[in-house]
Amino acid sequence: MYNSSYILVNETFIVDHKVTDLWLTWFTENFITTLSVSDRVNNIVFSRIKHEFNPDGISYALQFKVEKNDLDLVFSDEKISELRTIMSSLFSGNIASFRTEMEILKVI
Repeated sequence: MYNSSYILVNETFIVDHKVTDLWLTWFTENFITTLSVSDRVNNIVFSRIKHEFNPDGISYALQFKVEKNDLDLVFSDEKISELRTIMSSLFSGNIASFRTEMEILKVI
C-alpha cells in the first residue's frame, strides 16, 4: 500500500455571470493572495473549467497541495475562515462551491 503524506485539495466554484468579474478580482486579490503566503500550502493552481455555456455561471477550480497533518490547520486558519465569511456575505446567492480532498498516490 502506498503511503502518501500529501493531500490534493480541489475547491470548485460556480460563479453567477453577473458577478464574475467582481468575484474574480476579489478572489485573486484576497483569497488566493492570503492562501499563497501560508507555509502549509504548496503548488496553488487556479483555473477556469472548460465547458459549453452554463446558464448558471462560470466554473472555476482552486487546487493546492497540503501535508496530511496540516489539512485541518489550513481550513481552520483564522484569515482564511474570515475571508470565506466575507466572500459569502459579498456574493451571497451568486456563488456555490464544494471541496474535494484527494490523497496523492503518485506524482509522475
